[in-house]
Amino acid sequence: MDLGGNSDAKTEANGEAVKRLKTSRESYTVSKTQQSLRDASPLRKPPSQSTWDREKVPLPTPPPEYHDTQPYNRDFDKARYLGMPAYRHANPHFQLTNTRPGVELPIPGYDTFTPGPFPAVKIADWRHTGNVKNEQREMVEANAENIVMLVPHGGGRVMNTKGEKFAKIYGEYISSFRFASYGGDNPWPFAVDLSEDFGDTLRAFLLDQQHFAVDSARSFSIHPLRTPQPDSWKPVLLLSPHINALGSSHNDVLMQRATILETMKSRLSKSSDFCELIGKLAANDIGHTGSREQMLQTVLASHHLELATTDTKDGPKAAFVLLGRPITNTRGEIMQLRETLIRAVCSVFGDHFYVGAHKVCVYDETRPGAPTVDCKLCKADIHRTEDCSLPAARSWKGITPADLRTQYEAEKAKVSREGDDPCALMSGDPPPKTPTRGRKQRGGGGRGAGPSGRGYGGRGGWRS
Repeated sequence: MDLGGNSDAKTEANGEAVKRLKTSRESYTVSKTQQSLRDASPLRKPPSQSTWDREKVPLPTPPPEYHDTQPYNRDFDKARYLGMPAYRHANPHFQLTNTRPGVELPIPGYDTFTPGPFPAVKIADWRHTGNVKNEQREMVEANAENIVMLVPHGGGRVMNTKGEKFAKIYGEYISSFRFASYGGDNPWPFAVDLSEDFGDTLRAFLLDQQHFAVDSARSFSIHPLRTPQPDSWKPVLLLSPHINALGSSHNDVLMQRATILETMKSRLSKSSDFCELIGKLAANDIGHTGSREQMLQTVLASHHLELATTDTKDGPKAAFVLLGRPITNTRGEIMQLRETLIRAVCSVFGDHFYVGAHKVCVYDETRPGAPTVDCKLCKADIHRTEDCSLPAARSWKGITPADLRTQYEAEKAKVSREGDDPCALMSGDPPPKTPTRGRKQRGGGGRGAGPSGRGYGGRGGWRS
């Protein structure tokens, strides 16, 4: 008697079950192998390890055609088009104005200004309120979301003596902008206080244009009071008599830059102090979850050298400005990071390092007497006033470096008659008090003075 029922049906069912099990095992093996291949593929995007890696990054574009033997031109620099350095999309020094989509333009009827696009200028947030009284700073910061900062081109002593006059001129001009979305009316009572700009129409237009050049008296830029990246991308300045000047061949500049940057990264990677500090900041400020080595590579990947010129007591000298994405927004930590970087790069030499047999000096621009690279016109910190690209724009109607030199000479002649210090003219610093009779007046260089002269002398090419 068959206690199991239909034996043929049971045998057939068991065969189907074994077949399904075998098929599932084979499928699992194939699936696991495919996953392993996908994981090992060089095209596979690694998982994000920090907030930087989760940002939307535009696709890299190839640079336009340019002969490498022609003079260096930063507009054809591969670093501005390809994916290196990393996080190039976030570097404000690589960005242009007039790129925001959907910005409403004002109704015609205002005095026209020079249209963009222009190179975007980044000013560290703290500089906007660094020289105002505490009560004024508190008032501005309390209304930060409705404030944009108007920064005159040039400035200096003339803004100290005629600030109210210029504020009225700028206010009247900005108030002349009227928009169709507001019915052609002008709802804001004060030039930079946009509390009643309910649709952010004026704010979007001002920040998108950024640079306004109506005439020499109405030449200014607009900046937000608070930005996602509040501090500068520039930690240090590199000087050497062997750095190729701006007129050198394009290919020579790129090769030299790569050699110096590789040497710096190698030294930084071998510094335990620098690696430890980067690990702490990366974990705390950008939420990096990788290893210490991965944290270091994330930070160093954003480093880039920008060719510039700095004024020294021996005349203009070629220099490289080191640009690196700030890993912290705390000024104390940024100063600590800068000091640690200099110690790591220079090691036992203190203020310089060697690339092959060539000496490269490293300067912290915040130190008294250090050479600087900054622009008195647009306030950028990666080029001199003479190298500013704004006045070179077609139909530029604003102030020019020549105008600033004329202002400087006029003020210099005036204060020399009155006994003031002409060194403070362009910086906007107040003049020193006149010393009392019989007391020796102090002198000094201060920020912006030339370097001590070490590391200069002789000419020669660069060899890696």
